[in-house]
This record gives sequence, C-alpha cells and structure tokens, in this order.
Amino acid sequence: MLDLNLLMEKVVENDEGIIKNKNIISMSISNETIYIDASVINNLFAKIKFIIKTCNINRRIVKIKIHGSQLGDDAVILYLELAVKLLFDKGARDVYLFLPEVLKSSAFWSIFEMSILYESMNKNMLINKSLFLSKFDQMKRGYRTKEYIKIWAENDGNNETASRVTSDTYDYLTSTNCHGFSENFIDATVNIVGEIVDNTMCHTNSDFLLVIKKCDIRKGEKIALSITMANFDNELLYEKIRKKIESNSFNNARNGFVMEAFNNHKDEFDNVYDLDFFSFITAFQKGVTTRVNSKKDSGMGLTRFIKSLLVPTEYYSCYVYSGENILFFNRENIEIKDGMIGFNEENDYLNCIPNKDNIQKLCYFNCGTLYNLILVL
Repeated sequence: MLDLNLLMEKVVENDEGIIKNKNIISMSISNETIYIDASVINNLFAKIKFIIKTCNINRRIVKIKIHGSQLGDDAVILYLELAVKLLFDKGARDVYLFLPEVLKSSAFWSIFEMSILYESMNKNMLINKSLFLSKFDQMKRGYRTKEYIKIWAENDGNNETASRVTSDTYDYLTSTNCHGFSENFIDATVNIVGEIVDNTMCHTNSDFLLVIKKCDIRKGEKIALSITMANFDNELLYEKIRKKIESNSFNNARNGFVMEAFNNHKDEFDNVYDLDFFSFITAFQKGVTTRVNSKKDSGMGLTRFIKSLLVPTEYYSCYVYSGENILFFNRENIEIKDGMIGFNEENDYLNCIPNKDNIQKLCYFNCGTLYNLILVL
C-alpha cells in the first residue's frame, strides 16, 4: 500500500501564504536559503494539509510557487511528485508548480528534467493530469527510459517483488546507456537495492518507490548515478531495534554487543543524539536484525552497502532519513571494523558516539525511510 497521507501525518498544518479566490487556491512557499530541501517540503505539506482539511479541493485549481534557486536532490524532486499525486488523488482539477528562481544551470536541473513532473508540464507550468497519473501508474510495471528507471514496488509480503526489482535494476545498469559502470559496481548496487526492498517488504506494510538516474558530468568525463529509495509507514527503520533495546532483548552471544554499546553511549545522549539515533546507527551493524527467522546473513545488507558501494566510489553524497533523524555517510567515518561502523573518527561503535557532522534532526518528520545516494565515478 502506498499511503501518501503519511507524508503529512506529523506535519503541523499552516495557512500562511495561502490565497483562496473562487475555484483557485494559491500557495507560496518561502525559503530562508537558496536550497529547496526538507524544510521546504515540510512547509509545502503543512499548507497542503491545511487546504485538504479546510477546503473542498475537488475540481479546484491549485497553484504552488516555491522559492529557492537550487533543488536539494532527487529525493526533493520525488517528494514534490508525491505532493502533486496526493493533490490529484484528493480531487484537484489542475495543479501548477512554479519554480521561478531555480537555476537551470544548477547541478540538479538535469535530474529534474528526468522527473515525471517535468515531463508532464507545459510552458505555463501546468501539470497535465492524465499524463502525470499515467506515468506514475506505469511505475508499477517499471517505467524506464534511456536515462532512468522508476519502480513502484507493491508490497506482496514475500521476496518476489524484491527479486523483480533487482532484475529490473540489473537490466538498467547493464544497458548501453550505462556504459562505464564496472561489473563489481553494478553487482554491489543491485545487491543493496534488493536488500533494502526486501527489508521493506518484511518489516512494513508499505509499498516501495525506487528511482535511479544516470547522467554525465563534464561532458562525459565523470558519471553520476542518483539512487532514491523510499517507503512510507509508521514503522521506522530503527523502531523495532529501539524496542528490543528498551526490553533488553539484545542479550545473546551474537548481538549482545548492542547492549554493551548502549551502556557506553547513554550518558552522552542529548537533544540530537538520543535513543532513537542510537537505534538508527545500530541498524547498520553486522548481524543486527529484528527478523524472527533470521538467516546467517541477516543484518548484513547495510554493512555491505558501505563496504562494497561507497568505499570504491570517487565522490558521493549519501544519507538515510527516517522519522526526524537523518544519518549522513562521510568518507572519513565509515571504516568497518569487525562488521561494525562507528560513524566517528575512532571507527569505534562500541565505545564512541557518532560525530555530530554525521547526524542531524530535521523539522520534517519522515514517516518511513528514505535512502538518497549520489555516486560519482
């Protein structure tokens, strides 16, 4: 199930900048920085929540103006698409999306041009409803062009979906357009995508969205791969782990180290690094799993992600965002020792808390988990 109402569940509705004029509802999203990022998404959803709650938007026109010159990343673009999808689902007749200050020379404009939004817009910034919804629906079968692949994986409760998604990902990455990726890089990417989709199917009731885009940089001197993966559910990435910590259930020979680390970290907890965040980084440690019938290799997928995909990449910008917590992967702090990642200079999960540069709490509460990876080769 893809419950888009979860996008706004933890958002406080806000009517600032909303103008209602007959059958037209206009909203302006102000911005304190040049970046269209999570704070802008939070502001957008707060206004959408207000108009859905207080107005009958059925058959009405919604005009959205967002200020900022730089699109944050492809995750922002995906959430903008989901906002438009939600408005159409609630009955909006037309939706306009104005980005008056965005620089078409910016790094992410070419990624925006690969979006369903851009492909469905006319020169007046009106989104063609039937075209947009048709393209969105095609994602259930795997919507693929020369430049990108988009998949809406419906949760079937078993591994058939994960298997199909990994096959589609492999086919795309080995296509002619993706020349330049090594066999090891492709295998690592496919394995990570499969592991994350499988985790989603096993631990949540949520469907899964996957967007992979390849673009050339500096006239083909470098290749960038943007991978965005998202699910929407009240079950956060770290929630079951937190519950096991609270009940002292990590107490066997295999993963008793979790409680040892917790006892070493808890005195350092503050308003950013807390039990939720400790549970979050614990999800990336080898052997940590909440599956009832875990296999020998359960809990290794995210560790593999770091070891096989990030380490050999020339440059990357990667994070995982669940709840209000966002975990950044910085090259200096992802060395694996005995299957553990400390996210700190000491490379010590057991005894040292993560660096503050790697962790942050954001204003937007993400119901579910978002993975955003930008890899440059």
